Amino acid sequence: MTRTVQAAAARPQREGDLVIDARQRYGDWRQERTIGLTVELGGGLDLVPALQAEALTLLDQAALFTSSGFTENPDGSLTTDTRFSFYPAGPVLQAIHHSPTLLAMLRACTGLDDLRPARAGYNFYRSGDHLGIHRDARLAAVTLVADLCGNLPAMRRSPRHARATNPALLELVREGGVFPAGHPSLPVPHDHLRAFDGRSVPHWRPPFEGELGMLATCSFSTDQPA
Repeated sequence: MTRTVQAAAARPQREGDLVIDARQRYGDWRQERTIGLTVELGGGLDLVPALQAEALTLLDQAALFTSSGFTENPDGSLTTDTRFSFYPAGPVLQAIHHSPTLLAMLRACTGLDDLRPARAGYNFYRSGDHLGIHRDARLAAVTLVADLCGNLPAMRRSPRHARATNPALLELVREGGVFPAGHPSLPVPHDHLRAFDGRSVPHWRPPFEGELGMLATCSFSTDQPA
């Protein structure tokens, strides 16, 4: 046991890479379209406290985002009723998002060899904020999330509607509303990252009941730059 810990600690850090180690924690991407990740940072930083501290510095600059109705967007996403605030990533989240170590691990775990960083930022939730059933943009082949306060309700998702047509999803909304019941839970961890396929599998977050929730999020694309 001691030898294993010493060997892991001695792993060389890639020059300029904030992430010194990234490992799959659980799950099977090909079967479940979601996995858990353990990510270790250099510079004496712990993942969630470092992201939480950064998010708090950006909170007052976040812009409120709202939508309603069943909307098919030009970026390939599909949205329903939504309310939360957003601000783009600061230096810490950007460094994690663009980490060669993290990217290599994600490519290996998902089998997506052309994966590359796309977008990153922080979602802020106040009382009543929510994400109705939706699918992410085409760019989001893989999305990483972490609950920075440990108080966000679990997402729900419908794997049986993976890659369903928009009319089929509209029928799901008509039958069950924007928070349909009876679907699997997708908790967002507080001490590590979860990766999931949000562009294929529709998912949603019920209304937040606390005073402040914060979510770190970043996505990775297989699309080629324009």
